[in-house]
Amino acid sequence: MSDELFRSIVEELAAINYEGRVSLFETNEPLTDVRLPFMIRHVRARVPRCWQLLVTNGDYLTAPLASELLDAGLDYLFISSYNEVHYRHMRSIVRRFPAHRRARMIVVPQYRHSFATDNRSGHLPHIEVLSTPLVEPCGRVNEVLYVKPGGQVVSCFGDYFNEQKKARVTRERSAGRE
Repeated sequence: MSDELFRSIVEELAAINYEGRVSLFETNEPLTDVRLPFMIRHVRARVPRCWQLLVTNGDYLTAPLASELLDAGLDYLFISSYNEVHYRHMRSIVRRFPAHRRARMIVVPQYRHSFATDNRSGHLPHIEVLSTPLVEPCGRVNEVLYVKPGGQVVSCFGDYFNEQKKARVTRERSAGRE
């Protein structure tokens, strides 16, 4: 996502005194973006009442980087571990922090359950597909706005290939000039 689009979205959130969740990632690894600490700090400064959550696979996570993210204003860091060795390594990083900071870093042992209910709309062939459809409706389409790096909005984060584009976030649109 360009810096200009990022700042525009943050300003729109600031203008409405947004208090919900802001997560600066989608389906890729967020720690590959070196701008992340700056972006978290900018969101915290402009949208101080929001809460920021980041989910990472932890491959690029170090104790200094975790500290930098928390210092920048990150509220919660979820670290997904896909095997026992990785899980133990991530726990060893988290244990280096004092209790009040450890409480904000959650290491999730993803390898202990099936991913069938979160298989990116069936687009990930290595993950089991449910044999019967879920009967519960998905409320995320009414509760979460997924803005892609180019400004497109999709109705579901599971739409990995952007097949269901709904709108494009622009300054003109936000000003009511469609």
